[in-house]
Amino acid sequence: MCWRDHRPVWYRQYCKEYVRKWRRYAPPFSYFIAINGERMSTSKYLDKICIIITTLAVLLTVVFMNGKRLGIESVGGANGYEDRLFDTSYVHEINVVMNNFDDMCGKADKTWYDCDAVIDGEKFSNISIRIKGNAGEVQSLGSVKYSFRIGFDHRNSMESYHGLNKLDLNNSAGDRTFMKDFLVYEAMAGAGVPSPLCSYAFLTVNGKDIGLYQAVECIDDSFLMRNFGKNYGNLYKPECEETAYEKTIQSVGRDPQVDSGDIDIVGRSDENSGRDVTFDDPMEHIDPSVFVHGAPDVGPPAESSASDNTSAEKPDDAEKESGSTIAIVKPDDIKLIYIDDDPESYPNIFGNAAQNVNGRDRAELIKSLKTLSTEKDVSPAVDTEEVIAYFAVHNFVVSWNSYTGETADNYCLYEKNGHLSMLPWDYSSAFGTYRSEDASRMVNYPIDTPLLRGLSGKRPMFDWIMKDQRYVTAYHAAMRELIDLYSGENDISFRLKQIETMLIPYIERDQNKFASETAFHKGVDTLISFWKLRSESVTGQLDGQIPSTFEGQAEKPELLVDASLIELIDMK
Repeated sequence: MCWRDHRPVWYRQYCKEYVRKWRRYAPPFSYFIAINGERMSTSKYLDKICIIITTLAVLLTVVFMNGKRLGIESVGGANGYEDRLFDTSYVHEINVVMNNFDDMCGKADKTWYDCDAVIDGEKFSNISIRIKGNAGEVQSLGSVKYSFRIGFDHRNSMESYHGLNKLDLNNSAGDRTFMKDFLVYEAMAGAGVPSPLCSYAFLTVNGKDIGLYQAVECIDDSFLMRNFGKNYGNLYKPECEETAYEKTIQSVGRDPQVDSGDIDIVGRSDENSGRDVTFDDPMEHIDPSVFVHGAPDVGPPAESSASDNTSAEKPDDAEKESGSTIAIVKPDDIKLIYIDDDPESYPNIFGNAAQNVNGRDRAELIKSLKTLSTEKDVSPAVDTEEVIAYFAVHNFVVSWNSYTGETADNYCLYEKNGHLSMLPWDYSSAFGTYRSEDASRMVNYPIDTPLLRGLSGKRPMFDWIMKDQRYVTAYHAAMRELIDLYSGENDISFRLKQIETMLIPYIERDQNKFASETAFHKGVDTLISFWKLRSESVTGQLDGQIPSTFEGQAEKPELLVDASLIELIDMK
């Protein structure tokens, strides 16, 4: 019997399928192969051909499956750093080696300094480091535990950490849990939103302990490559220009060294106390009924309104006093409001482009902003599915220091082919911890009116969702999916307790920590409780058992979830 008759069924079927496809796509060569000028029947040599092809396929499969072991770096939309520094199953070790660390801490500015770094035993030379974030607060405490940014490509654009250009090390000064950024980025990624990778690292400088940090992937070219591939679009980080920001801060007596994201919008001043300003919970003195989406302009403002669309801060508009109220105005371009067709009207967007954008890029973005602000159908200008997923997570975690809050910042804008989407950034003040101390208010924060009174119509990237029932339905569905994401086997308690256990030895080791071990444990427990209570409230709002607007909650406060047993300050 011919050996062909003993071939496995799968092998014979594979050979028949191969011949069928070959004949279909290459008919002139489907019946014979010419070798050394002689024609040979495919039936005669088909088995040998199939054996060769199968062998090659197996070899290629082995190579691709073991590429990293063989030293082959990934290309295209994937890099090598995801499974290294951003492995969340353990705390990484980073030792920075530099000569002038004391000088850097003494100046506490954003000057880059040369250094080397050893990350999990792997050395990286000729890189740079600088201080980032709110350095004034750390400096006032006499601490050296600043937040840092490591620039692997700062001195040489060809250098990187396995494809990563820059790494942020966040000191979690306003987050006793060490988990707010980590959890939100994880939730965003789980919802399908391109999000920064985040893990944990213990930092030493010249072998001396500095402390535990959240290691965060900086949103730049390497982030874009990982999420969107080589042909990625344009990235913008809208924020006030530093000079305009300092003028605004000084006008209300605040420290000009703090980051622009820390601008407070509403405050009260005593007429007899000069320019001293006290900033309070912006909801404390406001009747909840004035927070209805699209409600008339009544009650104390959450943000002063201007009849003209200003693209930069003006001294006359920087503060408006009425009795004891002071309000700081943010530029309209940061809010993604269409102003006009002149690119110069959007300095806080184009002045903070991550890439070199040309006139065509500017015109494309302005066109998208115009559609967003003026058209009923925003789909030509917005990645609707992704933006809905973003706001579902964003509004669930109640972050006021953000686009939907008073500051209108702490986000990145991504644009490609005229389509806009939002990228998450900085959630250290999430879970109601920006200023409010009323846990029940934050736990029950209405999902259908998440904007403060006065902001409706001034946050066009969110406004369009609530204007179309199709999008509202999708927004609600995305919130249900988020709640389900941390239920069952991946219950929020299990997830966060798992991280807590991993971090305990490093919290104890950290001699520069901003809160004690006891405060850390209390913070984690509070975060778990908040998430569960928030899930209960949002589920009730989605089911119609709890009002999902400020107006409805004001009418039926007895339906709200009681969160009086937790204190939000325990997470700060």
